[in-house]
Amino acid sequence: FDGDVPNATYPTFDEIEKGEIRIDNNSVDGAYNPLGELRFFADDLVRRTNSITVEDAVLKNEALFTGYFFGGIARYFYATYFGLNPDQGGGVIDNGPFIPSSDMYDLALEKFNAALPLAKDDYTKRMVNSLIARTALYKGDNALAATHAAQGLVEGDEPFQSLHNALSDNYYWQQAGVPRSQFVVDFRFKDYVDADPKEAARIPLAVRKGNSGKDFYYQVKYPIDGSPLPTITWQENNLMIAELVLRGNGSGDPLALVNAVRTSHGLDALPAVDLDIIYLERDKELFLQGQR
Repeated sequence: FDGDVPNATYPTFDEIEKGEIRIDNNSVDGAYNPLGELRFFADDLVRRTNSITVEDAVLKNEALFTGYFFGGIARYFYATYFGLNPDQGGGVIDNGPFIPSSDMYDLALEKFNAALPLAKDDYTKRMVNSLIARTALYKGDNALAATHAAQGLVEGDEPFQSLHNALSDNYYWQQAGVPRSQFVVDFRFKDYVDADPKEAARIPLAVRKGNSGKDFYYQVKYPIDGSPLPTITWQENNLMIAELVLRGNGSGDPLALVNAVRTSHGLDALPAVDLDIIYLERDKELFLQGQR
């Protein structure tokens, strides 16, 4: 956030940039309140499905999968993106006590594991396994992460996406994109593209003049209100496996895994990888996916 950017005016976004977020910050509320609704509706779908007679077993399994899966998504979001203070991530369920991130990740894993055997097809199983792997990786359980990443999305699988339309538009587009740039991208992303113009395939940027005449750069990865936002991809799963192998968990060829990701964007292969390179590849590959 930089007030030099035209139409970057929300004081609530300035608070987020500075890490000095007031309790009444309505830009946080705009994400936190719908997340609570998602958590409630997901849990209540499981409760209601189990409290009535559903003669169609396939339909019942679909309802339970949906409830468990999105209950896991909601808890994962609480653990990853919210917190009580800058050093204590987590969230609250049903006006209960504060649940720290590590415990909230465990609750997310419980929900994902309940959803897994109800998955309707092999692709959905792989997708859930990838989300379990990510949750375990963020929690710090590398062995569990490796087990599920090995069963996760594979090259060629379609991404699992958050879908948007004019009634529920992509917020990156709305507030950090073509119509308005409350946020612009960190200048390191422009440096990445300058160093290798092929990186524009996964870091698409456009320039916007500041009020002072300074050049700022905004994202065009999501160019319209209905641009889908990747939730999990085979490329992220590859990067997780590569990182976990370098950390001593699971099996696979980290270099081949990373280069498969790069090839999918038309990028040149790397000669070698280590954890620092993995971090750099994650920064580029997961641009605007919230998964640094």
